[in-house]
Amino acid sequence: MLKGYMDLMLAVNLPFSDPEKAIKTLQDKAYPHHLAYRGVAVAYRDLDKLEKALEYVDKVLLEVPDNPEVHYLKAQILVAQARDKDNDLSMRKKARENFDMALENSDKMPRRLVAQVFFEQCKNINNIDDGKRPCDPMRDAIRDGLGTWGPTELPLL
Repeated sequence: MLKGYMDLMLAVNLPFSDPEKAIKTLQDKAYPHHLAYRGVAVAYRDLDKLEKALEYVDKVLLEVPDNPEVHYLKAQILVAQARDKDNDLSMRKKARENFDMALENSDKMPRRLVAQVFFEQCKNINNIDDGKRPCDPMRDAIRDGLGTWGPTELPLL
């Protein structure tokens, strides 16, 4: 599994490499499937093949529906799709739902990741309602808090 992930990330980020071959290898040989599918979703996201990324992240969610990091990944993909489609508000609202699902389990993620998810959620909501929420200081307060794991209570957006 680890070799498959490494091959995939190298193929996605290095010129003259074949990401499709690395994706196929990960799909065919990696187990458990939800981890392989997550890697494929990340690769397609990074390759800006957002429909394929969404297809694979949905496969992951069928197997692990309560995984906060997968909901975060889906939210990132939906935000990228919204940007590609003239700031499509319906996609941004779907992204918001996935950010919310990720943040519902903030105590299951490292604090710094929670801070990043919260920050991206805040920016997404500002795009939805033309708000002026101070996303940076709210993120910093979460990130700089005590403990390794995310807080159970987050600032209101």
